[in-house]
Amino acid sequence: MKTMKRLLVITSVVIAGSMLYLWGNRDGREGRQSRLIGEAMAAESSAASDKATPQHDVYYPGTEAL
Repeated sequence: MKTMKRLLVITSVVIAGSMLYLWGNRDGREGRQSRLIGEAMAAESSAASDKATPQHDVYYPGTEAL
């Protein structure tokens, strides 16, 4: 009986994981992002616009005005 329960739990986890993987793969092919990633990117871009000027004795790639 314990073996049957364990097998059922493992099978359920594998099926759920496969479904989530395929769902993400389909969204990626269609160019859609998950809502959490979109919110994180929006928060990151607003934080990037508020950054202070870099110090003069340290070089940060991509921060210089071109």
